[in-house]
Amino acid sequence: MQFDIILIMKINKFFQISGLALICMASFFLQGPKVQDLVFGAGLIGMGGGILAENTKEISFDRIKLIPDKNWLKGAMGMLVLCTGISILATRIMQPETNETGGTNYCDFFPEQCVGNLDIPRSEMPQLEGEVKENFLMSNLYTCEYISPTNLAPIQNEANYEKILGMIDSALKGIWDPCLNPILTTKDDHVLDGHHRFFACSYLNQTISTFKLQFLSAWEAIAKANIFPGVEHHALNEFNN
Repeated sequence: MQFDIILIMKINKFFQISGLALICMASFFLQGPKVQDLVFGAGLIGMGGGILAENTKEISFDRIKLIPDKNWLKGAMGMLVLCTGISILATRIMQPETNETGGTNYCDFFPEQCVGNLDIPRSEMPQLEGEVKENFLMSNLYTCEYISPTNLAPIQNEANYEKILGMIDSALKGIWDPCLNPILTTKDDHVLDGHHRFFACSYLNQTISTFKLQFLSAWEAIAKANIFPGVEHHALNEFNN
């Protein structure tokens, strides 16, 4: 069954115009990189498909057969645009979800390393840096220990995938060893501060240096640290160092 040539032309123009509209929408009106890419990819598919179909001799339902005519350059351009749109769309659909503030969650890739977490997002976790960390330790009894990551559990339910990869890469290249920079743990063996180093050392299967609080459980340590003077809170893609 062959399409009427006039109907085909109208359909082709519709797809091209709709594709262009989607591309403009993605470029100027939509927010969020994933939504923009999805709409942009759909726009390219519409425009490329319309251009390709416009420059073919036959499209049938019983046999999907595209035969380029003398306008082969336009047909090739349409095919290129179509394939680019499909590639963008497929890549974005298959990509893991990211946090609203940016950054890919490491736990989406390695959920087994996040088992036992207390389901607290990073933005609600206390970040103890420099002098603030020293003062917090001075106000609590702690010991210095080397512990296998398999004997620890995270508290927060997310960590920045890119930052952890950077730490792993530095360790493998001998630039910096994250496992020698002590993390802060609780008496019930949860990680209070230093989750990215913990995940990096867990991936590397190396023991990690810790400052272990002797009398504070995970929930007690969170409550105390969150109101400690100078404590900070960072989103998934925010860091001090």
